Amino acid sequence: MSVRTYNPSVRVGNWNEDIQLEEDTLKDFLERREKGELLYQKRSQLQQTLFDRLQLSISRDGLVHFGDKVNLRCPGARDKTKFFAHVEPRADCQLAVSPAIQKILEAKKIEGPCNTAGSKELGANLRNTFVITSADGTPCGQPLRYGQKFFLCTLDNEGGSLFLSSDRATTGKSAPRSRHQDVTYVPEPSFLTEFQILHFNPQLRLEYEGIAVPVSNLCFCIEEIIEKFKTIEKR
Repeated sequence: MSVRTYNPSVRVGNWNEDIQLEEDTLKDFLERREKGELLYQKRSQLQQTLFDRLQLSISRDGLVHFGDKVNLRCPGARDKTKFFAHVEPRADCQLAVSPAIQKILEAKKIEGPCNTAGSKELGANLRNTFVITSADGTPCGQPLRYGQKFFLCTLDNEGGSLFLSSDRATTGKSAPRSRHQDVTYVPEPSFLTEFQILHFNPQLRLEYEGIAVPVSNLCFCIEEIIEKFKTIEKR
């Protein structure tokens, strides 16, 4: 006569370990949610940090000053005629930081080095707002002058205080799409991060050396900088 040693209600296998694993997983989930460490919570914090509206500097005297917060905008094509199918005329875009998503999710600020991008979002936010910083110790509030070296930096704290850097294009290093000069944001200043404003008329550059830069001329020179680098990738 055979005797059944078990029945369908008997638990077999590592049932105790499976239950403990489920309880530990749920406990870990609740703890991470309370600390705000879940992926969806970090993503919402990222969007709130990077895309919050910022106030740009307002020039009271018509001049550019050290410490001013500016946008680097490249005007779009004036002629909006479509000459080719599925090819829209170039729209206005602004130079913006393009950090890696994984770095942003793990860090509390933008970390360098990171790439640049051309964003069609024309509002001022943490990605596309930069500070004119002196390279020779000129205090904030003083006018920027023609021929004077300066840095273009991201904002402090969440911005990471990164420096806009431009290097010469070589066979081994260039912009990924345009193959022109590589423009990135780096954490440390160098000669690659130094910029100068020159008068748009080459015949008057010596006469204007050392004179304060008007806001209108800065916009023109920034446009020249962006056109020269040719590294804005539309995203």
